[in-house]
Amino acid sequence: MRLYKKAAAVLLAAAMAVSMMTACGGGGGSTGGNGGGSGNNGGSTSVAVPAPDKFENVGTGSESEGGGSGTLGTPIASFSGSQYAAFVQNVKNHQSTGLYMEYTTVEYDANKAYKSGINYILAADRNDIYLKMRSVGSTSSVPSVVFGTVENNTEWLYALYEKSKVAVGEQGAYNEGQLWDDIGFSADALPYQMYKTVVKVNGQPYDAETFTDSYGTKYTICYQGSMPKYTMIEYAHPDSDGVQYYVTEYKTIQYTTNGLCQWPKDGYKVYKYVSTSQSGNTATIVLADEAGKQYTITVVEGVPNGLTVKDENGNVVTDQFKWLMQGE
Repeated sequence: MRLYKKAAAVLLAAAMAVSMMTACGGGGGSTGGNGGGSGNNGGSTSVAVPAPDKFENVGTGSESEGGGSGTLGTPIASFSGSQYAAFVQNVKNHQSTGLYMEYTTVEYDANKAYKSGINYILAADRNDIYLKMRSVGSTSSVPSVVFGTVENNTEWLYALYEKSKVAVGEQGAYNEGQLWDDIGFSADALPYQMYKTVVKVNGQPYDAETFTDSYGTKYTICYQGSMPKYTMIEYAHPDSDGVQYYVTEYKTIQYTTNGLCQWPKDGYKVYKYVSTSQSGNTATIVLADEAGKQYTITVVEGVPNGLTVKDENGNVVTDQFKWLMQGE
């Protein structure tokens, strides 16, 4: 899942100024998690994704097979025989046509109470990926959007400000086709014992597979036909947070990109990162436009309207970067 980490790094620098402006009372959008839930999730925000206590492993297989109710299920002899392996292979077979997914991932605490959630739209083909993220339950926050592409064996990841038509990019060495691997569908084998079982979600039975990795993290994958419908990850944090649950509901999985993997460079103002740094309560980001002109963004935390942008001649051009101050 290296791509997600790199995408997050690209967004981090762009979001740094926005988050600090928000802390200063200077406005700006937010892409952080929402702090509520409904029903068993607690709070006030409606969350459609089933809570962890709505998952019930009812088991499958005879006792002699190592299965039965109350157990992990029937052991799968090898990863290649799993339903997950078949899905992985099918995805890899569609690299030319692409993949489109809409899904929601929600984090729950040790008491299975709602913490935060993100709605995702993801499209990927052999060399390009589009990823849009927005907080669950939020209609006002500005979505975070990343576009990744490969040109001449070089990866470019851009944070897109779609409304303002601005792209902020970061370059990194990359091999052709590796973007596809990085979205998580490149495994040829899992070094863990998998089990076939039946899991009820909100009382509805689903064919499912489970496994536990070497860190003790437990995975449950529920299928609707040949496609994943739900995943639940039970992760034991090594700190005071204790066990955390991550539940994902896949709303759409299609073998197409829906036109999202076309690099929308035309009509965009493109900047590229030169450097980012932070010292105390001051963050400094240097960007360069396509003509090579550099702009220095300085953000001072705790100071109202504490964001300033200067060009390479020292002229204040903050007004040209309103898209950054507003989160869009």
